[in-house]
Amino acid sequence: MLICQSRINTLNNIYSLVYSKSADAHEAVMKLSELMRYSLHKSNEEKVLLQDEINYLLTYINLELLRVKEKRFIEKRVSGNFTEVEIAPLLL
Repeated sequence: MLICQSRINTLNNIYSLVYSKSADAHEAVMKLSELMRYSLHKSNEEKVLLQDEINYLLTYINLELLRVKEKRFIEKRVSGNFTEVEIAPLLL
């Protein structure tokens, strides 16, 4: 249910961007599309690459950052080699 509510809030935010003719509207739609595609295709798999999960999380963070003015409240730092590590999908 949390994922559904988050997507509804995101759609409302994108609607607001489109309504106000914001330059961020196109990017927001593309990022939401990436998130939904990943959720749809990867959620039924037993394991996914950790790198794919990190990319999913970074896409979500970047989408959320589109709607806030003050962007200094979050710092993203990822290091290491995750190319062969697998975890359960949508764990992060």
